[in-house]
Amino acid sequence: MDLWSLFSSFGDWNWVIAAILLFSLELLVPGFYLMFFALAALIVAFLAFTFDISWQIQFILAGVISLMLVGAARIMGFGQDIESDKPLLNLRTKQYIGKSYVLVEPIEQGTGKIKVGDSVWLVNGPDLPKGQTVKVTDARGTKLIVEPVTN
Repeated sequence: MDLWSLFSSFGDWNWVIAAILLFSLELLVPGFYLMFFALAALIVAFLAFTFDISWQIQFILAGVISLMLVGAARIMGFGQDIESDKPLLNLRTKQYIGKSYVLVEPIEQGTGKIKVGDSVWLVNGPDLPKGQTVKVTDARGTKLIVEPVTN
């Protein structure tokens, strides 16, 4: 028995099987859009059981309904980033920009260290002695860019 015969033997139940597979993949794969394709498969299954529709029309309906559901989801705002009251929560280095700290190791050849809370951070900036107060002006990766604070 070839694959086409197997699929054709299931008839309209193929859409229900596809919906179950897509819902299962939605649980396993991060994202949000497989659910809409699964819903489209269920809708086509309902239409196929209710009306006598050729398989070509069923595929076209599945595509059109999928596009409509995904479009409606985007319009309604599903899957968009939620505004946070703490937008820098996971951007640790960006939280330090504009703040002043004291060098715990001098900046030599452009690299030194500052103490922030209970941790020590690498900094880049002009050569400065240990104990100098510096202001963080930027962050590149895990390194902070600093400049000396003038009194």
